[in-house]
Amino acid sequence: MAPTSPSVLSQLHAFVARRTGMALSELQCRRLGEKLASRPGGMSMQHLLHLQSPAGAADLAELIDAITVQKTGLFRDESQLAALRSHVLEPLVARMHRPLRLWSAGCATGEEVATLLVMLAEVGADPSSTVLGTDISDTAIVRARELCFTSEQLQRVHPGVRDRWFIPVSPGRFTLVGHLKERASFQCHNLMDLPYPTAAEGQGFDVILCRNVLIYFSSESFERVVDALAGRLAPEGLLVLSAAEPLLRAPPSLRTMRFDQAFFYARAQEATPSPDAVRTPSSPGLSSVGARSASDAGSTLAGTERGPERTSGRFPAVGSTKAPESPASGRFQSVGSTKAPESPASGRFPAVGSTKAPESPASGRFPAVGSTKPAEPSAVSGRFPVVPAAKADASGGARPGQAGAHEVDALFAQVLEWAAGGDASPQTAEKLRRCLELDPDLAAARYLLGMLLEQWGSLADAAGEYRKALRSLEEGRARATPFFLNNARLQVACVRAIERVERASGSPPPR
Repeated sequence: MAPTSPSVLSQLHAFVARRTGMALSELQCRRLGEKLASRPGGMSMQHLLHLQSPAGAADLAELIDAITVQKTGLFRDESQLAALRSHVLEPLVARMHRPLRLWSAGCATGEEVATLLVMLAEVGADPSSTVLGTDISDTAIVRARELCFTSEQLQRVHPGVRDRWFIPVSPGRFTLVGHLKERASFQCHNLMDLPYPTAAEGQGFDVILCRNVLIYFSSESFERVVDALAGRLAPEGLLVLSAAEPLLRAPPSLRTMRFDQAFFYARAQEATPSPDAVRTPSSPGLSSVGARSASDAGSTLAGTERGPERTSGRFPAVGSTKAPESPASGRFQSVGSTKAPESPASGRFPAVGSTKAPESPASGRFPAVGSTKPAEPSAVSGRFPVVPAAKADASGGARPGQAGAHEVDALFAQVLEWAAGGDASPQTAEKLRRCLELDPDLAAARYLLGMLLEQWGSLADAAGEYRKALRSLEEGRARATPFFLNNARLQVACVRAIERVERASGSPPPR
């Protein structure tokens, strides 16, 4: 077998990266090599030209299948889904009088589409509500269309939900009930290709979920795709990314909406992008958090045609006291409570960067998702709950006491608020360093400091901060924070950030 020349292999990697938008990791490059090794004659320039031609589309699809991650799950990231249900879907159903339009971009083998269909049914959505599933992989889409899952895949699904919405089709295999399957559609779509899908009758999507997809993308591809997705939202529609890829500085087309357990992004009506916006971004910055790491509600949400108020910096309420209509009206039956969450007395959510805690009618605070107890805010910032600090880390080192923990949490909350407004100033870096003086194992603060250093071109220093954050996460010393919501996600983000910086600087990976 003729060996593949390094030049041809490098050109192949660059071509696949452009086609997929991904910053290829060493593992993905190895998988490409293994796939090509089974081909008689290896990889030649002629074969590369074939892959770049229409005639080579099927062969290219096989290579892409070898490097894309098709692992997903039903009801993945339950905390985020709980926030989506209570803060978005239930209020939409209570306020809207039309079918909802959802899009699962990067749906893999259909688990997220099934999850969304069940959620729509359980909140009493109009039965004509639809969910579109797209993925770059033809193989994945073929499986997704079946909406059929194994008993192992259903293990995490609550028995009541499983019994209501899934029926057995063969030993150990279950499919979604027919009237829900009818509301799903699928198509193969590469997020690097235009045009993007449109909702029914050319309208925008009320909610677009693109979770654990852009986390593998280069920062340039990340920003390009986010802009294009924003252009496919209904006025004030919502974009949902994974917890590992928040937009700390949202582009002008989006506004950040932060809840106890999730970040969502609402389309800003004042800065409407073209439907297939393609923007050439500058160097990677805070707007691409997690971009190369580790994977609406328009007037629907607002109940009005105008955008968020510039003067107050607040969003219109998404809550409503109106309950979803009963099955007699032609809507899905709600399971459980049929009353939508009440909006606060002010009818608005606090703007990102506001120090005022959101108020609910009863307790004066929004309760944490999945909990009946209101979240206790930091005594200083009034926003994030204080994460109790351990007295000592795994190696016996000192950890901040209660007073120090309060200061760390307050400082870190300020940093997040500033970052949401695009503040990448030296003062932000100093606040992060102060956090790390008080708690050296605050991995989220160290990751953000690495991002600032990377944005300023200090790649070696950035890599050092990312590695320190990764060590504290791997050794179990890192405290949880409200940033990535999940330290396992942050660990993956650190790994990918290290790969990104090493690739940019040309330095070898640490041994």
